[in-house]
Formats: sequence, C-alpha cells, structure tokens
Amino acid sequence: MVDGIFTQGTNRRIYSHGNLWTFIGGGDNHRNTTILKYYLALGLYHIGDGVSRIMERFEWYWLYPLYTKVMLLSSDLDTENRIWQREPYMAGGKCRYSTNWMGPAGLWWYEERGLLDENRQITEHYSCGRIDVRGGDTDIYYGDEIGVPPMRSEDWGRFSDWLDTVETDFMWTLDQLVEMYERKNPKIRWADEREFEEEV
Repeated sequence: MVDGIFTQGTNRRIYSHGNLWTFIGGGDNHRNTTILKYYLALGLYHIGDGVSRIMERFEWYWLYPLYTKVMLLSSDLDTENRIWQREPYMAGGKCRYSTNWMGPAGLWWYEERGLLDENRQITEHYSCGRIDVRGGDTDIYYGDEIGVPPMRSEDWGRFSDWLDTVETDFMWTLDQLVEMYERKNPKIRWADEREFEEEV
C-alpha cells in the first residue's frame, strides 16, 4: 500500500493510513478543508450504504431516518461533486417521477392490522415509500420527493410502472398523481383511508 501521495505544488504529504491523514508542511487551509470534507463525505456515504444494506437484510426500516440524515450530510459535504456526481441536467424541462420502495417496516405493522395468519405469515402484502421527482421546478441537483403511504403491493407495482411514463410541467402532489392514474387504471387500495383534497 502506498504510504502517501505528494500534492502538486506543495511539500505536503497526505497519508492514507494511520490517522485519517497527516499534513507535512504547507499552509493551504482551503485545500485542507476541501480534503477534510471529501473524506468525511466519503465515510458518511459508506456508512449510509451499510445502513441501507442492514435495512434490506433484516427489514429494520426504523433505521431509515438515520440513513436519510447520514446521506444528506454526505451530499452536503461533497462540495466538489466527486462522490455523488450530481448532474445539473436534472433541472429544467419536464418533471419526471419514479418510486422508491421503503417498507412497511416489519411484521408488527401487519399484525396491528390483522394481516397475519395463524403461522404469522402475511396474508396481504403492502408497499410504501416515496416518489423521487427530478427536473422541472425541482432542485437542480437533489430534485424533490413525495411521501407515499402503504398500498397493496400489486397497486404499488402498477402505479410505479405508470409513474415511469409521466412527465409534467411542474411538480404534482400525490393526490394529483393518484387522481390522474385512477382515470385509466384500477383504484389504489390503501392500507388506511385517504381523503383527496386537490384536483388536477
């Protein structure tokens, strides 16, 4: 393993082992801060990735708030866009939509609703998560998101496929998207009743 690398134009060596890194000589505080942010962002990204794998493996979706905070902090620290590689083409044009599945969290959710049989097997599967929105009037790098409460998993699949084909001039609400979807598709079966207040 290489002990370290010299940065161009300085006498400073950045070590890749031991402490996070060590500086020898040089006084470029701005450069030092940039390097610090990069490694912190990289470390947080890998922590977030590990949390996401744990959530998927053990269905510990209660960790999602931690995952979100870690990844957002990583993204904010990545000021040079080296880790996240966000593309400005996300902005402008039409708003585009895609689902991101995140649950339900576990058997306790199904048990509360009487959706487990005598062998504690799920009798009706539900899905929930968020809709990621890119382009249009959303943030140039981050886009936006819309929370989606639990619905039958079959409906989630159909709704997801439909959203992949949708483009709008500005970001629609969940109620607007669902209202448009149900004009030509089966009504979504929600786990809990919802009231729609907005119309397209």
